[in-house]
Amino acid sequence: MKKLIILLGIASVITACTTIDQQQDIQNAEASIKGFYTAVVDFNYDELPEFCTDEFSAFEEGFDFGTIDGYINTLKSMEGMAIDIDLNFVKTEIVGDIAHSIVEFDASFTKGAVMIAFQTYENYILKRVNNKWLLHYCHSTHLADPDDKAYSSIHLMKISEELPLSGLEEVVGKFNEAIASIGYMDCGYKIMPVVPGSNEHYNYVMKGNWKNQETYDVIHEHESYTNVHKALPESLNGYFKDQIYVKAHNKE
Repeated sequence: MKKLIILLGIASVITACTTIDQQQDIQNAEASIKGFYTAVVDFNYDELPEFCTDEFSAFEEGFDFGTIDGYINTLKSMEGMAIDIDLNFVKTEIVGDIAHSIVEFDASFTKGAVMIAFQTYENYILKRVNNKWLLHYCHSTHLADPDDKAYSSIHLMKISEELPLSGLEEVVGKFNEAIASIGYMDCGYKIMPVVPGSNEHYNYVMKGNWKNQETYDVIHEHESYTNVHKALPESLNGYFKDQIYVKAHNKE
């Protein structure tokens, strides 16, 4: 009997020692998310994978990063920018070796006149691996940007059959690459065909999305954009012959 009591006592001590403190466990999971973004701010590409499982993936505003390498490649395009990130943990829950965290995410990326800011609502799934919480999946939803006035430039164009559309698409691609390199990946040009029968004079629309006048000015005055503009071939003029060009935005 005495031996049984001793064994039960030992078992209870072992159980007490191995029981995970729930609140501390939550803090550890949240610390992994914080550590991940500290590495982002520091552009520490070697450290970022240490906070992630091998199967890490992220989905943001319709864009699938696929792997941590895809995420890092996007981050590399922002090198030289000052990053400020504020995380507000709304709720973190843990079931076994899986954690789910909901975070209000406020970030800004600044370099000279270029300033990109956004607020998102994010869901993180973390896995406990070797007693360490690792990011496994992130889904980010951007909240409405109060500075987005839907500022747009619109080209109504009549492109003749003699002019290959691919010529214009190639140039637009170069402009969009330059705009993305500046940091405004959600801005740029799009070419759209006019609905057949809706207009007898114009067959294509080239629309530029710039969010607001300030963003438009920063992009169009940036060296990356002007370099593409300076290299435009004279043959491109034929695409814009007799065009109608207007700018539009939402009412203030």
